[in-house]
Amino acid sequence: IETEIRGAEMAKTMPPASDSDVTLNLIGSGVNSNEDEFGPIAFPGDLLYYSSVIGGTARIYRSTSGGDRWSKGQIPENFPVIQNGQYCHGTLSPDGERFFFTICEEGNFGNQTTRCEIFVIERENNTWSQPQRLPDAINQKGVTATHPNVVHRGDVEVLYFASNRGGGRGGMDLWYVTRNRSFDDAQFSQPVNLGPSINTLGDEMTPFYDSEEGHLYFSSNGHPSMGGFDIFKSAGDMMNWAIPENAGVPFNS
Repeated sequence: IETEIRGAEMAKTMPPASDSDVTLNLIGSGVNSNEDEFGPIAFPGDLLYYSSVIGGTARIYRSTSGGDRWSKGQIPENFPVIQNGQYCHGTLSPDGERFFFTICEEGNFGNQTTRCEIFVIERENNTWSQPQRLPDAINQKGVTATHPNVVHRGDVEVLYFASNRGGGRGGMDLWYVTRNRSFDDAQFSQPVNLGPSINTLGDEMTPFYDSEEGHLYFSSNGHPSMGGFDIFKSAGDMMNWAIPENAGVPFNS
């Protein structure tokens, strides 16, 4: 209740969206449909990968931009065929060699009870390998691991993700694992919780780490917010984080 009150007080002090120097533009019907579109990944050359539940099943799609118009989203031609489950929430490693994504159980997709696991595919010339499930330490039985985001720090690969596994603060928490990139067969470390600066008794999800500015962006309904899941950012990395800042309007509403 105290957090809700702080969020209400904060919302009253936010400037109106019209005062912002940021303009939000709807991307258009080539990408957006009557269903849910989410998890966009932008690439140079006006290329966009994103997730959609159009047709009733979550899949990853690709669209290209021609001026102000985006092409009709299509399943990537060289993406491996996923036989079972719904797949979404992709993230490409900075070197372009590894693509992490989530495969979720069929049915009831999009609510907190849907169980998901994280997989990875690796580049093989002009195509991709078959999906490999990440180890049990990440994909624990009976809990969800989802929303992967991968960054590189020298020879270390850092994978941030969201999970409702035990040992967290409550609900969905943000976690990370690391791997030594110098060894092809190196396994990820044990998951580490990002700690109380980031995680709350509520839900934290969709981490995105900006390596250039050293900020983690994520959504939360546990920090003081204007309503539902707001976007927050925090300076730091791995286990050392500043108090998150609400991204404000027009991002949050």
